[in-house]
Amino acid sequence: MRRVRKAADRSLDTIDCSATIVSWQLHPANFDSLLTEEGLRQAGIKRGMHVLDLGCGTGDASLLIAKLVGPSGLVAGVDRSAEAIDLAQRRATVDGKCYWARFIVADPDTFIPPEPVDVVIVRAEQLQRRRIAATFSRFISHLRTGGTMVLLARERAEAQS
Repeated sequence: MRRVRKAADRSLDTIDCSATIVSWQLHPANFDSLLTEEGLRQAGIKRGMHVLDLGCGTGDASLLIAKLVGPSGLVAGVDRSAEAIDLAQRRATVDGKCYWARFIVADPDTFIPPEPVDVVIVRAEQLQRRRIAATFSRFISHLRTGGTMVLLARERAEAQS
């Protein structure tokens, strides 16, 4: 059963995918506004959580998330670029977060975490328009029951430049 509750004035909707209930957030107004400590807190990220950051690049968002989840949590950043992952891991080491911020060279579209996580961060560019339902289902399958999927989208004008 799939049911999406829509509300024009709410940024958080709930999707019921069989027995698993997840929430998702779409932030189309400003891609970078969520990538702040306050924005990540508003997305529900807090101490002790396990977060999967797909398409993490050099780890900007992952390192902010690591600060919020702290040593009792874990953030796993995944990116195709070995160079970006190497830089992200070095940044985590310098910041003293290398024990709870891990970086993996893999295709974010096919990566499967070893266990479900509390939050999955997805960039809209990763979604395959032809198979959007299957893509969402795959990302949602990475979540624990009650987990959150945060979908980041760039503004149209920004995405075209």
